[in-house]
Amino acid sequence: MTTVYLKRTNRVFIEKLANFVASMKKYAIIFLVSLSLVLFLQNGVNAQCALCTKTAQQMGEKPAQGLNSGILYLMVMPFILVGFIGFRWWKNNKAIEDQQ
Repeated sequence: MTTVYLKRTNRVFIEKLANFVASMKKYAIIFLVSLSLVLFLQNGVNAQCALCTKTAQQMGEKPAQGLNSGILYLMVMPFILVGFIGFRWWKNNKAIEDQQ
């Protein structure tokens, strides 16, 4: 009796794990595409305030590009976090509406 229950429980667990991995693959692909777009398209973007521009002009070309990349990196992270939280909130509300 217990072995039948354990086999059934293991099968259910494996099915749930497979579904979870399949859904995470989709999110991983979306994340990697978004990350690569951010990294490859940032070359033409200048994200400097007036004070940072003045400092970058005094440092030279290479350090100025590094400063600009750092500013873009710091700017993107909060947007990614807020976007992720908003997406999860929307998905949770959609699931609740579907249940009703």
